[in-house]
Amino acid sequence: MRNNIQRSTSKAGSLLIASPPIQFTAKVQFGAPSNNCNNYGICRLELLESFGIPETTPCLCSKYYTATISYLEPNQLTIRFAKKDLDDKVIQKHFNRNFFTVEEDFSKVLHLATITATQNLTIDKGQYPIVETQEDLIIAFF
Repeated sequence: MRNNIQRSTSKAGSLLIASPPIQFTAKVQFGAPSNNCNNYGICRLELLESFGIPETTPCLCSKYYTATISYLEPNQLTIRFAKKDLDDKVIQKHFNRNFFTVEEDFSKVLHLATITATQNLTIDKGQYPIVETQEDLIIAFF
């Protein structure tokens, strides 16, 4: 079976995306969990849907941004934000360089109903490349 490959290119480099990845929609809040969601990184992540099936308790929190999360291969994760959904202050703070900074480790167990399984989502502290397309900002966590 062949995978279709899509290439996105930016000043930071290129990103190969094998399809079909495992994808789901989530609300993401930026910041450090230990610092009341201030500073840099992923503070919270709430599933909205997985494989088109809505979650029963959607997030009603403020300061969350909708994203598409994709598992490309084991230990290869991207988070894609539509530029139109991000305000200028967020873009300046979190996306103005070629890297997205994660100040402290982030971990969450996700319950993916369509594959009747759980998936451990872990993002280690560090800096991760941002790939910019005409419509999206994509963080490559690998």
